[in-house]
Amino acid sequence: MTQVQHKNILSYSGNLSFEKINELLELYNVEAIELGINPVTQKRLFSILVETLENAYRHKVLSIDKEKYNKVDFSLTYTDTDIEVNIGNYTVPENAEQVSVKLDMLNKLSVKGISSLYKESIAKAKISAKGGAGLGLIEIARNSRQIMKYNITSVQSSIVYFEFNIIISQNPKKEK
Repeated sequence: MTQVQHKNILSYSGNLSFEKINELLELYNVEAIELGINPVTQKRLFSILVETLENAYRHKVLSIDKEKYNKVDFSLTYTDTDIEVNIGNYTVPENAEQVSVKLDMLNKLSVKGISSLYKESIAKAKISAKGGAGLGLIEIARNSRQIMKYNITSVQSSIVYFEFNIIISQNPKKEK
């Protein structure tokens, strides 16, 4: 059996700001070109990165021990067949619960079902107080076309650590 070799494209652990998000996205663009990732996959992955990083930024813990809990752990790894996005951040249990419910629902839908939900959501989109329209997870599901995994670990009564794993195939098949 051949063991799959994982190459780390990007990793970051620390406080997340819009400047840091832009820096990580710029680094990704350089690495994607150097690795020869096909342009369609590059574009889909870029969209996933924007959504995951912005979600981690919007839902981070703001009020408790900023040094310890105001950080994100992010990595992007590459194999010949897949690219894997791993991101984790501290948040409040209510945010993690809302995301997990939506992920469970999205994971049950077909590609066609996700596309229909996306179109329906675009038509009804309203910007929330945090600046989102609720389309980010749908966009991630549309672009990954695979089951999205997550894990929630309780840290204390008012804080959880939310880990999110997304895989995107380098050679996606056309879905019906």
